[in-house]
Amino acid sequence: MSISNNSHAGAQQLPPSVASDFDKMKLWDMDAEDIHKIVLAELEAQLIDILKLPEAPNPENNFIESGLESLQALMLRNRLSDRFGCTLPGTVAFQHPNPHALAGYLTKCLMEDRPAMGNIGSWATGPGPMPPGQHQLLSPAQYESWFHQRQNPGSCRANMPFGLRLLGPLDTELLQPCLDEIARRHAILRTRYLEREDQVWQVQESKSNMALQRLDWSNRTMAERRQAMQDWMRAQIQERPFDLSKLPLWRTYLVQIRETEHYLLFVFHHIQIDRISFHLLQDELWRLYAAFKENKTPPLPSLPIQYSDYAAWQRRMLTPERLMEKQTYWNQLLGHPPASLRLSKTEDKMPAAFSKTITRPLGRTRTRELENFSRQQGNTLFTTLVTAFSILLYPYSNRQSVLIGAPMSNKRTHRRLENLIGHFSGKASLHIRFSDKPNVVTLLQRAQRMVEDAFMRQNVTHMQLQLLSNEGEPCAPNQSFQVVINFIPVSPPPITSHSTPLLKVQYLKNMGDGVSAPELTLVVMYEQSENGNRLNLGWRYRVGSLKAEQIHQLSERFESILKDMQRNPEEHIDKLV
Repeated sequence: MSISNNSHAGAQQLPPSVASDFDKMKLWDMDAEDIHKIVLAELEAQLIDILKLPEAPNPENNFIESGLESLQALMLRNRLSDRFGCTLPGTVAFQHPNPHALAGYLTKCLMEDRPAMGNIGSWATGPGPMPPGQHQLLSPAQYESWFHQRQNPGSCRANMPFGLRLLGPLDTELLQPCLDEIARRHAILRTRYLEREDQVWQVQESKSNMALQRLDWSNRTMAERRQAMQDWMRAQIQERPFDLSKLPLWRTYLVQIRETEHYLLFVFHHIQIDRISFHLLQDELWRLYAAFKENKTPPLPSLPIQYSDYAAWQRRMLTPERLMEKQTYWNQLLGHPPASLRLSKTEDKMPAAFSKTITRPLGRTRTRELENFSRQQGNTLFTTLVTAFSILLYPYSNRQSVLIGAPMSNKRTHRRLENLIGHFSGKASLHIRFSDKPNVVTLLQRAQRMVEDAFMRQNVTHMQLQLLSNEGEPCAPNQSFQVVINFIPVSPPPITSHSTPLLKVQYLKNMGDGVSAPELTLVVMYEQSENGNRLNLGWRYRVGSLKAEQIHQLSERFESILKDMQRNPEEHIDKLV
């Protein structure tokens, strides 16, 4: 990607809304047809912005046919809830399959002048700023991260590394002030955590104490640089834990490779940030860099609340009754956990934290074929990949069901959270059942319902509920995931400084190697661009449990299953394995 101070990225200011002056009190003077027109116009405006369309889609076209994926559907829900002051389910775009149908549903809700899901109060209004100077409790996602750190003192399993490759002339002196400004804007980056009276509190400080460190590898050979990177990853990711009671809780390194090439490396504790938040952070970084370079005011959106406000709001909503309701739902949905998968064939006992990744790109043509197949079946691309992954694991299971963890990294249930850095993620539990030997179509429908349920209830995951309900009792072994699928949409923002030559920014791949990982993780990088979307499949495996040869075989079999699903969707899964 390249960098510009007029880019369009995740942290951009939203376009003016046609409903910005919408007053619900005027409903009494409007009929259903007029309300429907306003709602449909608002819906079309948001679809144009979210999907980057040149014009509004046909209101009768299915959302999935228009290219709306799960995360984008959640963003659409957030914005509509914010515009019209009603609480909508995360799957509303899939329950009402096209703009016309969804506009009709919203019109009915507005005519009745009640929240769509009957949740009156703070869920509709969303989180607001808390009084200054008050310490707040941790969010459920933060508490899960803190709890695991307490159970494993000195562990590095929560270290989250990210890396950027910078090509072009770089003003290195601007990076520290840019990072300082980001920490000033986002209090989570200058927050530490203290345990008092059996409670864990967020304590915000005035500064993050993060100092950019510089390394010079410019005089090293290619082989020496590779070794230096491996040494850095081992030292900073695998062997250097964070103390959650002390700042900083993130580290940044600028590595010079040559005069016009640098690596910008980050390590965060997961309690501060998730993957989507890092995309927001690096988007702000380059907007600030371009503005500071030209002595201009940075074009960044204001932040009406901080992450601690969100955490306080979420805690208020999780009453004992709601906790019990959510726990009952997940217990009924998941039932008895399936037996462990028989993936491992090796007796080697390497450290659990050591992992490697094998990457296989699918290419734009193959990706487009899978996108089209998913639309034809009425489900998302993510659901198609989850289904294929479950079929791949079928022979290693008891042939009854598999339990797959799926990180939900966009639990930003209100629009005012879209530009906020913080730990919003958690792993949803996808319990895919196939004891009745279903065909591909049936399994796709089953997986789609499971994914929709997970998105609707992603505010608190099953594991976070267990921790909150048990008041911090240690997790049972079967609560950790043996296999995980991580779907990551990537839309690199183009950023260019008008007064300097082009600076290109690329993500460094496989930065998570060596980090504590499940036995097998399928990392799906969904790269979206005007030239066509592309899937990159990263197979991350625990060394000592699986071998590279096995991973190559699994990856080849997975791609074969995808082709077989497309070729004959009526085929029963027994014939595909």
